[in-house]
Amino acid sequence: MENSTGQDRRKHTRYEFAYPVEFKLYSPQLQAAFINGFIENISVQGACIQFGDKYGRINPEDLSDSRVKLSIVLPDGDNVSLLSLVRWKTGNRPESFFLRIGMEFDEMGDWQTESINNLIGMKNKDINMMWGLWDQFNRFS
Repeated sequence: MENSTGQDRRKHTRYEFAYPVEFKLYSPQLQAAFINGFIENISVQGACIQFGDKYGRINPEDLSDSRVKLSIVLPDGDNVSLLSLVRWKTGNRPESFFLRIGMEFDEMGDWQTESINNLIGMKNKDINMMWGLWDQFNRFS
């Protein structure tokens, strides 16, 4: 039997770029809390999110099949919330305090799909604007 990668199984192309997000993990093993991170790559089907866990509070094994509420503040100020399911995760290594989770979006409306497509469309436009939003996002967090 041939092994396939995540990229081989995906129906939609993932686009790589950094964009700030806030999300909440829902898992029986975790106390729900809002976490700041950033999109590493995204499609209309799902995303890879990277975030810091410098105190080691999150055990990657506890993330299997967890639910996620992902919030993205778009450049126009609109906030898009997406319910998702964790499909894969990478763990902390002693020399790194970052976790990565791959998530599949769940029950998206047309307006949410359009918002994600608009975000993908600005991928190569104004990177400085995106990092300006990140600074703004962190001020209000």
